[in-house]
Amino acid sequence: MKLALNLASGYVDALETLIAAYGRIADLLPRFDRPSAGFTENHDVQQVLAIVYADILAFHEGAYKSTQGPG
Repeated sequence: MKLALNLASGYVDALETLIAAYGRIADLLPRFDRPSAGFTENHDVQQVLAIVYADILAFHEGAYKSTQGPG
């Protein structure tokens, strides 16, 4: 029983950490509207923004895969 409670506690802690990370990402996303709209002709800025969004998608993919296992 103690092992089961320890495992469950670990999952809750991991989920809380994941939710906090998504919260930080959500807090920062509105800041990307300004350079995106202001530099529509600047391909270097658009490339940097594309990399940032790709990193966010990669984070989400990893988070999704980590929650889709047995247990």
